[in-house]
Amino acid sequence: MAKQKLEKILESLLDLPPQEVQSLMRRLFKGGLYRPPKLEDITRGVEHVVKENKLPSEIVDKAIGWARSQK
Repeated sequence: MAKQKLEKILESLLDLPPQEVQSLMRRLFKGGLYRPPKLEDITRGVEHVVKENKLPSEIVDKAIGWARSQK
């Protein structure tokens, strides 16, 4: 049920212009309704995915490089 609601929300966001999405995110941050994930949670999740999928180190290095290039 919650997954269906989330999918509907995401579909609605896709219909909005980028400026509206940016404004919405800004309001969520200012209101304290959204908190970005902690680095330790991200790291734990990435370690799990790498181990589960047995990804080679070259792919992991490329992914890290790509992520660092995003701003």
